[in-house]
Amino acid sequence: MKKLYGVIAVVVIVVLAVAAYFSSGSNVDPRTVKHETNRWAVIEDVNGDKMAVETVWNETWAELVQMR
Repeated sequence: MKKLYGVIAVVVIVVLAVAAYFSSGSNVDPRTVKHETNRWAVIEDVNGDKMAVETVWNETWAELVQMR
């Protein structure tokens, strides 16, 4: 059950990050964005677009690390 919550959290975070990225109207390098924690990752899609994903939840971070 915890793994399911982790997967759901990752999906929600990625969807929100994508929505924020495209609604911002700019092509800011996510690595230059201030992060609140050390648990952040830059995700690049097949088009070369990048977004930063950050989490404070251990389960979500573990899922992001596994996806790497």
